[in-house]
Amino acid sequence: MSILRGGFTRVERTLLDNGEVESVYQMRRSFQQAMEDEFRRVVEEATGRTVIAYMSSIHVDPDLAVELFVLEPLEGAHEGDPAPGSDGARSDGAGPDGAGPDGAGADGAGPDAPADSD
Repeated sequence: MSILRGGFTRVERTLLDNGEVESVYQMRRSFQQAMEDEFRRVVEEATGRTVIAYMSSIHVDPDLAVELFVLEPLEGAHEGDPAPGSDGARSDGAGPDGAGPDGAGADGAGPDAPADSD
């Protein structure tokens, strides 16, 4: 995933300054659709893996663009395994141990909570 800041062209900035936000969204979507095969090719060549999904979006204030490429799983990887080189964080914000970002486990208890005495 790439997050880019300050990427509007002069033409896009002029349109945005005149309230033509939807025109900028349309123009970007058209460009991304026209370039998708090329974008995928570059990422596939750089990673040696197949891109199985490409998503792109912009945000006006603050000026941000996101380019997301989802790669095919590595051979031998299982669903839910963290990607090599990742910190093991899951998409739900939980870490590899299932604890949330605040250290709370699935039961909501924090890391220093006393264990159940059942």
